[in-house]
Amino acid sequence: RQDRQYVHGSTIGAESERRQAHLPLLLHPEPKRVAFLGLGTGITSSSALRHESIERSDVVELVPEVVEAALLFAEPGDGSLDDPRSRVIVNDARHHLAATQESFDVIIADLFFPWHSETGYLYTVEHYRTGRMRLAAGGIFAQWVALYQVGLEDFLLIADSFASVFPVTTLWRGEFGDWQALLLLVGSEAPLALEGAALERRLASLQASPGWDDAVLVDVDDLLDLYAGDWTALRPDRLNTDEHPRVEFLAPVANRGQTQIVWRLGEFYRRYLERLPVAGVRYAARPGESAPDLGSGRIRQLVPAEPDR
Repeated sequence: RQDRQYVHGSTIGAESERRQAHLPLLLHPEPKRVAFLGLGTGITSSSALRHESIERSDVVELVPEVVEAALLFAEPGDGSLDDPRSRVIVNDARHHLAATQESFDVIIADLFFPWHSETGYLYTVEHYRTGRMRLAAGGIFAQWVALYQVGLEDFLLIADSFASVFPVTTLWRGEFGDWQALLLLVGSEAPLALEGAALERRLASLQASPGWDDAVLVDVDDLLDLYAGDWTALRPDRLNTDEHPRVEFLAPVANRGQTQIVWRLGEFYRRYLERLPVAGVRYAARPGESAPDLGSGRIRQLVPAEPDR
């Protein structure tokens, strides 16, 4: 907690926090090198080591004390921060991406608090351009956005700025029907190529790992149902940039006035997500499986009622 008020993370939300690593990693055919921008509790980044293909996981954290605190959230016998494949780097995420010459198959940007001073610079066009430069061939950049942290204007600025940089931007739900709603922006050079048989094998491997408790990523169909569609910039002339960091100034207004999207979730889905195109994913069906309707998952995503204030 910060100032005894705002909860930054806890083991209560561990299932969702693990999924924040699993989902973007599953969207890459064989992720070997992953970078996490932000450590937090360490639950998300440690989950990457469950994926058999991972050879190196770099975690960039700004605050040294957060690295110390993450040890308190480690599960008994986890050892993820001591794993030779994992490296924790105390640095500013933007500075690290700009300075490193390394490339990554997947870059995962954490749930940054958009109303904190200068955090809005982690949602700018310039930052996403740097991230795109640090992707290996076929790599993806994954930006999580909490709909309980942003208002509609904030989200549009973030999503449009992101989509202005990446040739293909797909949008994914983090869960179904939870008032703690998360959306994932995935940027890539080309449509995501997903193979049903490979995903089935990888999910089975994850589910066989100790402590697996994800009730959303049960099978391939569930994963595909999280796909909300493709996002293109609705207002390419109004973006979040280093020169005009609009998110930093607008997000506190939404937070203070309780006008975050989560309070109008159903309206938001129907207005913006219900009819998004679904050309950003190319799915190779499993033997004997008919080609799925990639837009059908949005039926599960529409929330029937708004949460209570």
